[in-house]
Amino acid sequence: MTRATLEKQIQNQLTVVRDIKKYEIESYFSLLRDQVASIANDHIVAEAATELKKAFFAYPTEIQLVGSEISVKKGKVDDYYQSLASAYRKKTGSIKNGEALQTLFEQETPYAGLQFAYVMDNPHDIGQKFLLDAATFPVSYNQTHRKYHIRLLDFLETFKIQDVYFIDPDSGFIFYSVQKNVDFGLNVKDAKEALPGLYKSFVNANTQKDKGAVIGDFNTYTPALGDERAFISAPIFDDDKKIAILVFQLDINRINDIMTNQTHWKAEGMGDTGETYLVGGDFRLRSMSRFFYQDPEKYLDKMKDLNLAQPLIQEMHLKNSSIGIQPVLTEGSK
Repeated sequence: MTRATLEKQIQNQLTVVRDIKKYEIESYFSLLRDQVASIANDHIVAEAATELKKAFFAYPTEIQLVGSEISVKKGKVDDYYQSLASAYRKKTGSIKNGEALQTLFEQETPYAGLQFAYVMDNPHDIGQKFLLDAATFPVSYNQTHRKYHIRLLDFLETFKIQDVYFIDPDSGFIFYSVQKNVDFGLNVKDAKEALPGLYKSFVNANTQKDKGAVIGDFNTYTPALGDERAFISAPIFDDDKKIAILVFQLDINRINDIMTNQTHWKAEGMGDTGETYLVGGDFRLRSMSRFFYQDPEKYLDKMKDLNLAQPLIQEMHLKNSSIGIQPVLTEGSK
């Protein structure tokens, strides 16, 4: 077999692998779009959105009527933000996107009492806030939250996603989220500079003329400690009236599993050195390199030799990931 013939055979094999991966990725997103559109049309989900929305917007009036406004304790708020900043430093070596984080801290909302109760005063650790079924002060949101939270929480495990949101299509308030991160209770219109991915997803679904779902690219998401997240969203209708925007927050790990065949490269015919990876429109990785998996220390040393910026190398080391961090400015990716 001549060298030219061998090279042609290898090129053909790589082209086949590329096309298979393209099909798998597109099929995954197509399935997600269909699932989210179907869920948005489910009557139980519409019922949950309707009742949670009604209870959320009733909070300011109800809390005045019962005469027991929840005390937003500055000390606990400060402790929460310090814990969040500490988690950022541990994960990235600095407070990445510090300005966006500060913007979130400074957002004013008439629903600050609910945000405080479910986020800052929530006894569970960051990343585990979803374990709180309901706060205890006497407003209807807490009873409604207890009624629907367990059902909506189940979506995370069923669809392997990170969060579920309900957003009011008119005002832009996030009146429900499963995870209860710092974005809960905020207004995506007011916080669009700090929550660009979620805001864009909200706008895209809100301008939909039909009941389909739309999906965006992966980008750094501040409330998720700077991890890569994408959002897929669809409008929820009740008798042709738009009552809410349903949003799923997606983790990039599922994409990574598809591209790496869950690290079983040889089983896919890639031999000892072959790999496939995704590069986004910003020329940063959307999936991990095989060589990072196999020898992270050697891989990071190679990045140093290639003069990659030290903060990026440090972040890759702390996160044990190159996704969304490492630029790939090769001729092939261009």
